[in-house]
Amino acid sequence: MFASRVCNSADLLYMATMADKYEFNRRVETERLVEDIDPDGFHVLECMLQYHRASFGPTPKGKPVWPDHHRCHVYCKVKDADEPVTFYLDVEAVFWDRLMTTEDFKAKMDDPIEMGIARARAVSERARAVSEEDVDA
Repeated sequence: MFASRVCNSADLLYMATMADKYEFNRRVETERLVEDIDPDGFHVLECMLQYHRASFGPTPKGKPVWPDHHRCHVYCKVKDADEPVTFYLDVEAVFWDRLMTTEDFKAKMDDPIEMGIARARAVSERARAVSEEDVDA
């Protein structure tokens, strides 16, 4: 269940944005990430702490309620670099479960058509989830 996961840049930017929204402890400067991230890159996430702060209720005064989330070590592909940049990011548990495992990713990489389909599905699912959140807000 907690094997390493792989995501595309759109998904990583979404997770970073949600970490900012919920004011999680581990987050990144989203504006800088937008500038530096390889838009066609894939990124690896390792779950370091499962269900961090799960179900603890409201955060300190005036802050949003934290959903269940995992602390992840991220290997991020950035523009014009061969080596990834690493950082920690708190990722919502429901979104973590939607990410592709590294094993599935490796299998799909052998088939470029399947990889393209998987990429299109990920973007479509993310867009649908964002629109549903906007309706709920």
